[in-house]
Amino acid sequence: MPEKASPRIRRIAADEKSMILRIRRDKGEQNRVDASGLVETFRVH
Repeated sequence: MPEKASPRIRRIAADEKSMILRIRRDKGEQNRVDASGLVETFRVH
């Protein structure tokens, strides 16, 4: 069974909202990702 290739990420940019990233893929698809959970998990005190 042939492997299906995932769309490649072409650009990552900060959104207007805090801790949100805009990810654009090679086929024009764009998603917003909330990174606040990752930031809290790896925060250094």
